[in-house]
Amino acid sequence: MSIRCNMMGHTAGTTHHHNQGLDFAVCHHCGCDLIRPEGGEWSEVPEGFQVVWREFGRTGDAASVAERMARMAPPPR
Repeated sequence: MSIRCNMMGHTAGTTHHHNQGLDFAVCHHCGCDLIRPEGGEWSEVPEGFQVVWREFGRTGDAASVAERMARMAPPPR
């Protein structure tokens, strides 16, 4: 979390995704995942939970998910 987000709060990016009554976005400043119930305020995803970002129409088989995760993972040190 950036110092700005720590002091002023997160700012949701321009792209929002809606799923089962919840909105999801990424913080414009620090990149953390944000969640908002309908009519509520943006907040960080609760500890112990993770947003899985994937495109519609993609298969959900384990090999496909592992391949996408490998592309998104940071390079090894």
